[in-house]
Amino acid sequence: MPEDELLQAGYDMDIDTKVGEKEKKGSKEHFGDQYLGDFKTNAKFVCIVCRDHEYVDGDRIKIYLNGEVVEYNLLLTGSFKGINIDLTQGFNRIEFEALNQGSSGPNTAQVVVTNDKGEVIHNNRWNLSTGSKASLIIIKEGE
Repeated sequence: MPEDELLQAGYDMDIDTKVGEKEKKGSKEHFGDQYLGDFKTNAKFVCIVCRDHEYVDGDRIKIYLNGEVVEYNLLLTGSFKGINIDLTQGFNRIEFEALNQGSSGPNTAQVVVTNDKGEVIHNNRWNLSTGSKASLIIIKEGE
């Protein structure tokens, strides 16, 4: 298939951009905070990429580094999107807050972390309700 005919996953979706609106009334199941694990690295920075690992339905997240917002409103699609994060010596807490649950809850994502050489050092998934957070700890060693 020619490249100019390829389409982004979810290209024809009608996505509600109102973050934090009440979710569908049918679902009573709550998905709370989730710990994704911790790992050590000598990398100066990491690349964190996320994608919707289930139905591409408009899930949005906010990303924090040590309590400070580094990405305010990331729309999860079928393709990986993300950011590079410079690490400080010692503990680096990364949190992903579910801003919504899209049209088909919960907020679902796969997160992959690579080091400054492009090597995958962490790969995990989450299922979150609106307002819940998934977190991971990156411990930067050495200098």
